[in-house]
This record gives sequence, C-alpha cells and structure tokens, in this order.
Amino acid sequence: MTTTKFHVAIISGGIGGLTAAIALSKSNDIQIDIYEAAHKYTEIGAGVGMWRRPWHVMRALGLEGPLSQLVDSTTEDERVAFTFRKGDQAEGFTFFQLKNPMGGLSFHRADFQQSLSTHLPTENLTSHFSKRLISYTVPPSPTAPIILNFKDGTTAECDVLIAADGIHSTVRGEMFRDLAAAAAAGGNDDGKEKRNELLGMVDPRWSGSVAYRGVIPRAKLEEISPGHRAMEGGVNYMGQDKHIIVFPMAHNQLINIVAFCSEPSKEGTTFDGQWVHDVPQSELLEQYAGWEKEVMDLLKCIEKPSRWAINTVGPLPTFNAGRVVLLGDAAHAMTPHQGSGAGQAIEDAYIISALLTSPLTTFTPRSTSSDTSSNTKTRTTMLHEALKIYDAIRRPAGNDVQRRSRINGFLYEFNDARFPEVFPLILGHGAAGDNADNTGEKDKERLKHMGEEIEKNWEWAWRTEAETQKDEALRMLEERATRV
Repeated sequence: MTTTKFHVAIISGGIGGLTAAIALSKSNDIQIDIYEAAHKYTEIGAGVGMWRRPWHVMRALGLEGPLSQLVDSTTEDERVAFTFRKGDQAEGFTFFQLKNPMGGLSFHRADFQQSLSTHLPTENLTSHFSKRLISYTVPPSPTAPIILNFKDGTTAECDVLIAADGIHSTVRGEMFRDLAAAAAAGGNDDGKEKRNELLGMVDPRWSGSVAYRGVIPRAKLEEISPGHRAMEGGVNYMGQDKHIIVFPMAHNQLINIVAFCSEPSKEGTTFDGQWVHDVPQSELLEQYAGWEKEVMDLLKCIEKPSRWAINTVGPLPTFNAGRVVLLGDAAHAMTPHQGSGAGQAIEDAYIISALLTSPLTTFTPRSTSSDTSSNTKTRTTMLHEALKIYDAIRRPAGNDVQRRSRINGFLYEFNDARFPEVFPLILGHGAAGDNADNTGEKDKERLKHMGEEIEKNWEWAWRTEAETQKDEALRMLEERATRV
C-alpha cells in the first residue's frame, strides 16, 4: 500500500486547476484536494482557443482523445487560423491570413471543462464544492501544514497551496500583502517604495478595453447572410481602437463573437462599474456603425449582448512565496489577443505537476531508513526548491505571453503609440486616411506587413514546445538535489 508523501490543495476548479489536478494525480505519493467556490464545476465565458503548443501538453497528459471529440480535426497540417480584414469601412478587404500547423482549435468553454472534470481520478483526489477561500495561514515551521480558512467557517490543511483562483485571486492578495508587509518592515524609503509596488499587484487593472460578447447559432447567420466567411473559420475584423474576433465552435454549430472597443489612455486604471453586464443590442450596433456589411450582419445576430471589462494582472515579480504558488489568471491574467490565457494555465499546471511528482521532490529513499525526520526535512527542502524552479521557469514565460498579447491588441486596432517601431507598417488608420476607402495598394501592402508582424509575435504558440521548459525544470531540480 502506497503512503502519501504530501498533500496539495488546489483553489478553484477552472481549466488550470483541473489540469493540475489530473497531472498531479498520476503520482500516488500526492493527495490532492480541489476547493471550488461554486456548487459544481462551472466556467464563465463562451469560447476557449488552443494552439499547437498547449495541445501537445494535453496529449502528454493523455487527454487528447476525449478533447478531440469536441472539435472537427486535430491533424497538424497547415491551416488558416484567422483571416485578417480591415472592416471599419463600407467595403472591407482581406490583407493577411494567419496560417499554422493545426490552425487554432476552438472549444466551447463549458464543454472543455466538463471533459476535464470527468477525467478526475478518485483514488487520491477529492473535490470539495461551495468552498470559498477567504484566507490562509503559513506557520513558522516549514514542515507544519498551511491552514486554509473558508467562508463557511471550516478549515483545511495542506503542504502545498496552488492558487488557480483566477483574476480575483484571494491567494494572490494574501501573498502580496504579506510580501509588502515584509518589505516595509525595515522602515526605510526603499522598503516603503517596494511595499507600495507589491501592494499594486493585489488588485487587477483595467486594460482600457471592453468586449461585447455573444454566441449565435450558425443557422441564424446562414439565414441572414448565406455563405458568410465566419461560418468557415476564424476572422479578425480590424479598425481604429476596435476589432472583432469571430470563430466557429461546437462542430461549427455555434459562432463565437467578441467585439472589442478600446480607450488606450485608460490602460492601467481601475474600471468604474460592473465588469460584466447585459446591454441593449443598440449599444453594440452603434459602436460599429459604418463598418462593412458582413460585420453588421454578425452583430445583428446577437440579440442580447453582454459587455465585459477586460482586466489584467501584473506583470508580477513572483509567482511563489514559500509553499504557495500562483497559476493561470491568478498569476498572469492577460488580454485575450493571442488566445493563450487557457493555454498558459495549462502550461503552468504541466510544469508545476512535473516538478511536484518527481521522485526528487516526493523523495522516496533508495534504502529503508528509520530516520523519518531526516526524510521529512529533505522532502520539505525539495518542495521549496521545486516551487522556486516553477517560478523561475513559468514567470518569465507567462509574463512574456502577457506582453505579446498586449502588443497584438494594439496592432489589431492600429494603435501604435506605445510601439513606434511598427509605425511604418500602419497607415490610413480608421475609416478615413490617405485614401478615402483605405483600399490603396500601398495601404494593403503595409497592412500585410503588419499581419506578418502579428504572426511573428505569435508563432511561439505553434513553433515551440512546453516540453522544453519541463525538461529544463527537471534538470534544475536534479542539479539542486545534489546540494541537499
């Protein structure tokens, strides 16, 4: 009979949390508990995109089969992922097609999460529902358990705390308030400045953008606009300070529409109002008045749009404090302009799980020993090292994707003020430029170059592998084990 070596608590059962749980459960040395605030596993939002890199992670975890049933094809032949159009004028035009191996997989978010939840094991994993974390306590002793405090008055214990609790992360708030207090303990000006910087990481910040969302039946669009290009693949309609992402999902039976409107000068401020609420269709249509007909046909299909404030986190200076780590949106909530938020949560889960399930971390002695205190000390030390390595590997990667996603957002909306290096690539912003209809060959060529710039900024998602990071993380773990 296998004896559990340590206990991991995962806060929230979203895509990142469930992926981490499935990956960790492959080791019988670890007991896993998922604490979900809702009464069942649920996801907010409609579509989730996935590129080749995170798809290979799902394959490595044995999840390719069930997830592939939710999409039409996962073959890795080169396909068009998105068609880029300049749509903020009466006669729009295509200027670039983003192609890559496998294209972009598009899932209905609820279906994706449901598929993950049905693959949770029962032997060494327990799901707890209606458990909203309000705080946690890390004891002075490195071997004593972390105490979790829930809204219903109950408590729980764990050796490692993985926070997959999203952009409003309770754990991130606690972590950075504690780090800020420690920084200010010296009482000098540098400490106070550091304190303020760390406290600034507690709450999300507005990106300056809102997104109008809607999911429509393909049949409805077919009725209004037979042969509409959005029924065949992803489209990005671009304009000044606005763009619209459209893609089919659920075996092409549904069309996901996300229409962005931005005020770049308000990036980094606090959004005033509800983050998500329903709005009248007239508000949505007004925002895109004057855009090409195929755009307006799409928007007219959304009878009850909702408006979402797009908020972000960080970039954070650390994802780790002691035996506590941040994962997914809790660590690097980003704008959705590379379709990589879920993918980054999956990669976080893959790396942290590889480190925690390594025999170097679980520490199974090669020979029996009566010195259990020595074994516990070694295991505790290696746990700390594993979590530090997770931060060293995943923080630069997650923050970089967050940065790239932000850049894409500015490029999509012909908004290059913060990126002067791309200014020569963009001309004729908005519905009026150096050509009345912005259809001059010079403009088209420059927009094509902009499309190439977007592709270059994005190709990490299909030309690189998370496996490389996993190998590096395990190499670092092996190197540090020699010092223990």
